[in-house]
Amino acid sequence: MPCCKCKEHSWPDPQPVIYTDEADKKDYCLFHAPAEHKGMTVEDFNKQVLKRIDEFKTKPKTPGKHDFCNLSGTIFPGEISFGSYDDSNPLPHVSLHKATFVGVANFEGTMFSFTTFSVATFAGNARFGWATFAGGATFVETVFEGQTDFRWATFTKEMRFERVKAEKNAQLMHSLNTASLANLNFTSMETECFSFKGCDWPDGGLWPETEKEPSYKAAEELYRSLKQKAASEHDQPMVSKWHYREKLMALEQIKAKRGWKARLGLTGLYYWCSGFGEDPAQAFRVLAGLLGVAFLALCGFKLGETGFSFHRQIAWNKILEIPAELLALIPFVKTEATTASSPEGILAPVKAIFTGSMHILLAAQIALFAFALRNRFRR
Repeated sequence: MPCCKCKEHSWPDPQPVIYTDEADKKDYCLFHAPAEHKGMTVEDFNKQVLKRIDEFKTKPKTPGKHDFCNLSGTIFPGEISFGSYDDSNPLPHVSLHKATFVGVANFEGTMFSFTTFSVATFAGNARFGWATFAGGATFVETVFEGQTDFRWATFTKEMRFERVKAEKNAQLMHSLNTASLANLNFTSMETECFSFKGCDWPDGGLWPETEKEPSYKAAEELYRSLKQKAASEHDQPMVSKWHYREKLMALEQIKAKRGWKARLGLTGLYYWCSGFGEDPAQAFRVLAGLLGVAFLALCGFKLGETGFSFHRQIAWNKILEIPAELLALIPFVKTEATTASSPEGILAPVKAIFTGSMHILLAAQIALFAFALRNRFRR
């Protein structure tokens, strides 16, 4: 008689029944029977699991088909180790969909092919330290009741975490390299579950920004949650990083709606003038550019006062007024009172409007430069 649980999980090979629940009259095989009704020790059960995996590895595979070892719904009654499946003996494609690990699940140093842990439950601690996920993995609606350790793990393909349930900072994503972090796919809902320490974050974006069809709204929410997490941990450099990415995603959304006009909006100007308050070098370049424009404009006004004539003697007294007038445009810079001449005719209101505008622009840019400098060197 086949096991009804095996049918439920689409096992290709019906397993013999070893336990029948008197309450619901359902039959259970060795793999799906409750932990206390396996009829053997934990060690013997683990041997049966590893035997099933090894037998699957020796079976011929269907060309062009993604065959996988089906362990879906399996209840692991105690601690189990998959450490024997290292880089010289990698774990094949395995489905652990809806599996339950009652004790410690030890995958340290394991070499994975693609594996799904979706809707699985880890009642004890899970150890994935130094493991290599060569084919990626899915953790969708996975429940982690204990601590999960991914320290020094390697993710070469997409690692998808979606709607997982875990305690705050219970999933240790420590000492991960740039490539691994770039393959980590999670949302703002999972951010609190992770603990990031000693990680080498990529310069570019994360999922879902790097998808073929990126969701900039979801990416903005992800970076905002990472920024808030970094702020709560007083990690100011990461606050700056995630703030920049968050605002960049907001700008991308505006670009999608307004096109080139997005550059003229406040968010676009904030980006070009100071890198969202995170790039003091960019803010300084813009400030230097404004001062250069002001200098050239003042030179033009002085030429206007001389009548634009090349045959007149150089009016050095007017030329020497330029540095003083330039300093006068800079806020918070005190200069001695001078009797600088004023242009006549149409140049008078033009110069008045220009100097007033430059006062405002220079004040705003100096503030942005100071803000970016403070963010760059804050503790």
